[in-house]
Amino acid sequence: MTLPRYVTRERVQRTLDQADTFRVNAVIDAAIASATTDIEGWTHRYFYPVTATRYPDPWRQVSGGILWLDSSTYEVCSVASLVVDGTALTEGTDFYLEPEDGPPFTSVRLFRTSDAAWSTDERSIVMTGEIGASNATRAGGALASSTGSSSSTVIVTNGALVGVGDLITIGAERLMVTDRMNTATGATITVALDDLDSDNVLTVSDGTLINQGETILINGERMFVEQVVGNAVTVQRAVTGSVLAVHTSSTAVYASRVLVVERGATGTTAATHTASAAITVNDPPPLVQTAALA
Repeated sequence: MTLPRYVTRERVQRTLDQADTFRVNAVIDAAIASATTDIEGWTHRYFYPVTATRYPDPWRQVSGGILWLDSSTYEVCSVASLVVDGTALTEGTDFYLEPEDGPPFTSVRLFRTSDAAWSTDERSIVMTGEIGASNATRAGGALASSTGSSSSTVIVTNGALVGVGDLITIGAERLMVTDRMNTATGATITVALDDLDSDNVLTVSDGTLINQGETILINGERMFVEQVVGNAVTVQRAVTGSVLAVHTSSTAVYASRVLVVERGATGTTAATHTASAAITVNDPPPLVQTAALA
């Protein structure tokens, strides 16, 4: 399973105006993977949630009424269940998480008013939840069509909101985006384009089918969408290594909205999802994203 990244391929391409070819993409993806590994090594943390069960060591991690979650293996974003000696403890009644401004949370503390107590037996404490230093997300649009649990691709409504390297969530399932492909938007250009940088306003049949921030494809030329006003689409021509070209009226507009994904990522289970299901995207801390890009 490919691990989540802290910067997307698309952001690197836009920053460096790199060509979008298989060879160059592979180099970019390898560099991003290396940057992600470096950041996790420097911080001793990973900045995405993993649904998992952990068995804290009561001899090493318990001090009085406190269970210390003192490493990336145990640091949590949320606790779904906590069982001690076969008895389930209730958050807010038996225990609470610290620090108050988490996640991440680095300790579990028992209320003095609770009858709960930590055990000293090995594997007697069973904690299930989201392990990791961050579970922050941002909006990622929605599914454009339904998808089965075994499908290796999903089609999204807005290609600008998700990139290669992102960890996305649909329902209770997390999916890892490993590549992307183009699909027809349903729009066409209604006025011909010359092969000039200055000819950068497209007139399309339906501007609602194009999203600001997307990379669109017309014939073999890729264009970055800077603004959409009605049916007028302002673009940056010939991006990511493509070449300026002449385009005739009625030519179809494509957008990079087909995501190649690995299903059931970071401890979740693949599931069926319906059209219009909301998508969220893992959103690491800004400094982590900036460091990965650098």
